[in-house]
Amino acid sequence: MEPSPVPLNLALNLGKISPFPPKAGQPYPPARNHPRWKEIYKLHDDFLMKEWPFESKKDRDMVPSRNYAGFATWCVPSADFDRMVWAGRITGIFFVLDDYVDNDKDLSKIPAFKQAAEVPGLENLLHPEDKAEIAYHNIFAEIKRDVPPDIFKQLTKLTSEWWDSHQHGRFKTFDDYSNIRRVDTGILMSHAWFRYTLGINLSNEEVFHPLMCEAEGIVSDHIGLVNDYISYLKEKVSNTDDRNIIRILMDQQGCNYNEAVKIVVEKIREKEKNFIIAGLAVINDPILGKNPEVHRWVSHLPYVMGGHHAWGQTQSSRYIVENKCEVALPSLDYAAEETPTDDRVDN
Repeated sequence: MEPSPVPLNLALNLGKISPFPPKAGQPYPPARNHPRWKEIYKLHDDFLMKEWPFESKKDRDMVPSRNYAGFATWCVPSADFDRMVWAGRITGIFFVLDDYVDNDKDLSKIPAFKQAAEVPGLENLLHPEDKAEIAYHNIFAEIKRDVPPDIFKQLTKLTSEWWDSHQHGRFKTFDDYSNIRRVDTGILMSHAWFRYTLGINLSNEEVFHPLMCEAEGIVSDHIGLVNDYISYLKEKVSNTDDRNIIRILMDQQGCNYNEAVKIVVEKIREKEKNFIIAGLAVINDPILGKNPEVHRWVSHLPYVMGGHHAWGQTQSSRYIVENKCEVALPSLDYAAEETPTDDRVDN
């Protein structure tokens, strides 16, 4: 399916503040990897394989194929390199944590990880010998040293809300799905460390302003829908698709797989269009629009949508499984911008 067509007048207005010079015919949402992605991937993999307590050597050896750090490098392609190294590592930690806690349904671990992020000192961990808590704590401690106290509190607040979103039952309706999925995708939390990589410090009034929350929320909705779209096959094979929007639509609306997929794709394209309106509402707001950093942040959000799509569909083995289902492998077209030759890192 072709990348989303959008009203050109709206797209071009938003493009004026894009982190990269907009080009004629540029796809929307845009996708582009960080120019030093190879270094960031390697530094992430070395860190995670050394610090995380994987249950087996096989699980540890799978890390490079997952390309966890790519989620961050694709979503924030213009980020500072040193900060992106830590963002890549925290991305990987959260992916393995999501499996560690959510897939095992062991919610009793959540308080320990909340404390590991918020309380200084390894001696104050709930389980001081737990390697998972230690690795999690060390990443947050590194970021804490590099940001103002109020910005670090924003990050831990959003992270805590993500942890809390794990404590829900099966989605019964599309509205249930939408309300909870907006938070439990982890994207609202991810936005905090994406801003960290860009050196963008927004006040609480700006981050939690209703217009900003809606713009960021639409990005989170988009990522949740795309994630469910491309991961449905894996979840069906492992019988964990009960919270996937495709399964929910089939159960609640009595439609078949192809009909459900069509609805999901329509909703994805609808979110892409809705973001342009929401993003412009933020930068044109008489209060929010006064801050150039707000403009800069909004201009990056389309790359979060496009970057997640590009990474999830083609860059990570996280969603690849042997096709044992009688459905076609899902695919959504995207178009990535080419990294300029001078910016490439080949090592």
